[in-house]
Amino acid sequence: MVLAKGDASAGSILVIAMEKGRITGVFERILGPSDSYVWTATAIQLIEDKEKFENFLFRKRQRDPDLWIIELDIPDAARFIAEMNAVG
Repeated sequence: MVLAKGDASAGSILVIAMEKGRITGVFERILGPSDSYVWTATAIQLIEDKEKFENFLFRKRQRDPDLWIIELDIPDAARFIAEMNAVG
């Protein structure tokens, strides 16, 4: 589900991974040291505190209005992200 739309050609991406309705990870696509994009875990400590997590998302959107926030309900978020990093 798309929770927030960003710029279609230049927006950053933040993925909230869920499993059976529970947040299991938050990942951002960032430019790595080798000038290629990688998915990196972020906001891990905020997942259990709903209010802090919502504030985190709000602040991210305030700083970057082009940010896409996408929620995925997938069984193994770590594996999914590892596969996404392998693809490129």
